Amino acid sequence: MHTPPASIEAASLLARTVSLFSNVRSKRSPATLTLLDYFAGVRDGRWRCDVDAVRVANQDSKADAERLKVKLPAITPSGTFRGLTQADLIAHSGILCLDLDDVGPALAATQKRLRTHTAVLAFHLSPRGTGLKVFLAILSNGAVEHAACWKAAVDVFRPVLPAGVKIDPAPSNVVSKCFVSYDPDTWVAATHRIPLLPLSPCLSPIPERKKEEGVISEESMSDCDDGGSQPTSMSDFLGRTVCACAFTDEVGETSPAYARQARAKAERAIAKLSPPLARIFKNYLLSKPVNRGQRYAFLLKVIPPLFTVISVGVLTDLLRLHHQWQTGTWSSPIDQHMREVEAMITDWACNDYRAKQLSEHERQIYDSLRLDRYREAYRILRDLSMRAEASAPFFMSCAELAARLGCHRDTAHETLKELRAERVIEKAEEGQIWRKGSRPRATSFCWLEPLPAPSDAVTIALPLPALEPPLKAKESAPAGLCPACWSRSIVAPIGGPTCAC
Repeated sequence: MHTPPASIEAASLLARTVSLFSNVRSKRSPATLTLLDYFAGVRDGRWRCDVDAVRVANQDSKADAERLKVKLPAITPSGTFRGLTQADLIAHSGILCLDLDDVGPALAATQKRLRTHTAVLAFHLSPRGTGLKVFLAILSNGAVEHAACWKAAVDVFRPVLPAGVKIDPAPSNVVSKCFVSYDPDTWVAATHRIPLLPLSPCLSPIPERKKEEGVISEESMSDCDDGGSQPTSMSDFLGRTVCACAFTDEVGETSPAYARQARAKAERAIAKLSPPLARIFKNYLLSKPVNRGQRYAFLLKVIPPLFTVISVGVLTDLLRLHHQWQTGTWSSPIDQHMREVEAMITDWACNDYRAKQLSEHERQIYDSLRLDRYREAYRILRDLSMRAEASAPFFMSCAELAARLGCHRDTAHETLKELRAERVIEKAEEGQIWRKGSRPRATSFCWLEPLPAPSDAVTIALPLPALEPPLKAKESAPAGLCPACWSRSIVAPIGGPTCAC
């Protein structure tokens, strides 16, 4: 009996960061982005104009195409770097990018074989449009191990590829760069475990993936057939393709005593949540009906609105806590539950939020933000601005943002400062800390970017619930303002004591 190869969750790999250089010769400090953001950029046309210019030139002159290609931005898929040499490696990403050159007539056949290979994390067209970039997971922490993994990967994939397909040796170097590209059919396997290369000779060969198993991509969506209609969103796609994602509630026995202990432990953890997270947990999760056998449908309803009010890390933590609180109602193992949560979040971030919730102008601003934390803050503040009436200022304190992002208060302050520098928000009124005899007040901000008209907005599965006010106000409400609205510091009107209800 063979030992199965070591593997890792695809969602975990997609969250890893790589360096993005302005071009292959640039020595300036590179930016960083996650693999998920990179694949979304390739798929949604972040670099389309420059890549299209390369492909047009390639039809007439390969030399002209090469001169244009070297000006493209490039990532280092195998890690983050300070510079252009192996010594500049900061951290290995555990990713290897195979470069298949000039695939030519065998392109369709090669893509078909890659989709069914379980070791493939993702692939997309090269900048010229004649080759493929194939992303794999490897067991490597440095340059020497990286080179050995490249050789192992070549041994694994050479028999799989059609005859005549060449594998470029350049990615055997850990610092090898991958030019950005444009491919609306970028393929990403988001919901299964990826075997790690190299495989020991004693291990069994990597089995082929069943047709589109665990895959969330434009192509797998088009393969679904439900009475002739095609899925158009994450909710539609995941809801109708159980064969692809295999999300099920396993039937199992949980003793009443164990369930009581688990719920009691969860209740103690809920009680320790910071006030902002306790408020969000109550309004977005505890207030929603939960039924046996409806876990999957529940996740489809709560993930989209939660994605816009808290960071991805905080979101997964709250859903893990909620699963523990539902012990005895839901019988699925926590590992399975979290795999499905990560896959849903990944697909919503790639296929729905960025592409459908944001306007073209908003997408440009969103993509230009350097860190994931800035983009998460962008989503949070944009959500608050959309709740405000007629472009009115909205309140946000550093403590509130820190809780929502899952970071230190100083980091939240720096994030707000960055968004102000990027002209996403501006300060409307300085806040005031609590002092005896005075009311505390969060700083108010104005959203500077144009928001989509209500008629153009994409409807989410559930209406966004309003945030509840803190349970206690520090002093009595002034005349003309009820106690509930007085305590609602995050959404209270600025113009004076006018009751919001």
